[in-house]
Amino acid sequence: MKIAAQLQQGVTIQRIMDNVRDTISSGITREHLRETNIVVIMAEEFLRDHPRLRSFVLSDVQLTGTELGSGAYGKVEEIVVPLCAAAKTIHPFLQEAKASTEFVRECQLMSSLSHPNIVKFLGVAFFPGSRLPALVMERLLTSLHDLLDPDPDPSPLSNPTPVSMALKCSILHNVACGLAYLHGRLPPIIHRDLSARNVLLDFDMVGKITDLGVARTVPRLMVAATMTKGPGASVYMPPEASAPAASNTQMSKYDASIDVFSFGVVTIFTIGEKFPCDPLPHTYADEKTGLLQARTELQRRSNYMRYVNNQLRAFHQLYAKHPLILLIQQCLQNFPSKRPDIREVLCLLEQARGCFNQEECERNKLEVLQSIQSQPRDQNLACVLQDLKTVNADLQAYVQAKERELAQAHQQLILKEERLQISERERQDMDRELADVNHKLTQKVCIELVFGSFSAIGGCKCRRKN
Repeated sequence: MKIAAQLQQGVTIQRIMDNVRDTISSGITREHLRETNIVVIMAEEFLRDHPRLRSFVLSDVQLTGTELGSGAYGKVEEIVVPLCAAAKTIHPFLQEAKASTEFVRECQLMSSLSHPNIVKFLGVAFFPGSRLPALVMERLLTSLHDLLDPDPDPSPLSNPTPVSMALKCSILHNVACGLAYLHGRLPPIIHRDLSARNVLLDFDMVGKITDLGVARTVPRLMVAATMTKGPGASVYMPPEASAPAASNTQMSKYDASIDVFSFGVVTIFTIGEKFPCDPLPHTYADEKTGLLQARTELQRRSNYMRYVNNQLRAFHQLYAKHPLILLIQQCLQNFPSKRPDIREVLCLLEQARGCFNQEECERNKLEVLQSIQSQPRDQNLACVLQDLKTVNADLQAYVQAKERELAQAHQQLILKEERLQISERERQDMDRELADVNHKLTQKVCIELVFGSFSAIGGCKCRRKN
């Protein structure tokens, strides 16, 4: 039995160590044994402190050695469980007591979520060199950032085929649906770190929100609460997320509209394909008076809005009134109360989708997928493609088996119908025979009655003569 499975079932650490020692004769090296000992001890210590995670421990987990991404808090690696998946681990220097609590909270939060536009949580796994387990999620194709990839050094999974406006709008609609699910929970969940890198795409080009590491539940959706200042990337954060709270300069007071603001920035990037990494300063000097004037958040990103306008001008004569322009303008309002809630955002996106050809969206999906798959593939993508081939083969085998079952059932139905037809003919023959018998019996009874009557009359005549 695998170590993770034994831990999940509550086997004692001493028993596990005895089992591991017994396997040395099977060819396992002492270095591997020492590494396994460390993993088992650290896993048992962690699960003793956090028993709720014991049911999430995955067995038969293998690292492929492929890194899928990294950030300030940790990295994401590819694993096999047995299909390809993604495992997020926290950097060792950040693995303190608070990090353990945050990790457990994220696992419990993600395990409670189930939505087609939220990345699926699979469990946790323990690996050497990390005191904390890794959070295991479904493995997807690429991120929204890498799909559009404005960097001069393109990603191996970048896409050389232009992404149509219809497909962009479809992906944005997926993201908004994911946010609406989070905001509609009881209690509501605020993501707080929505960005183009935290939107992943599957092999159907469906957008899914990931990385809920800094997400928080709040008692009420649109009531500001005191939380960590600037939890996500600064270019996606609204003004209130960086404003210090009155009681604590390390905290800020904001509500769910922080996600709506971040969604507006994601929309600018998605439509314009220019990452808004360098907004203009908050203030500028007036040319006439020399006095400092404040810029709105939309004005700060005016350089990037030019690319958005250029993209939409070809689809809408009055592009300034296009639903996507209105969406950006509303989402990037400086005051949270003036921003729409996510349901209003969905309504604007529905209007925007009506401006584009949905058949073109489906065609572009295939073109983009073919373009990505035709690029030099690294091991992780090859693994995902192999998984898809395996799943496809399994589905084909399942369909063929069902077709055989249906053919057998059809054949049995034909046999039953033939038996019923035979039974019906036999019943009709029996009815005819019974009718003949009844007829003959009736005739016999009639004859007997007639002869009986004659006999009775003859007897009477003889008695009279006498």
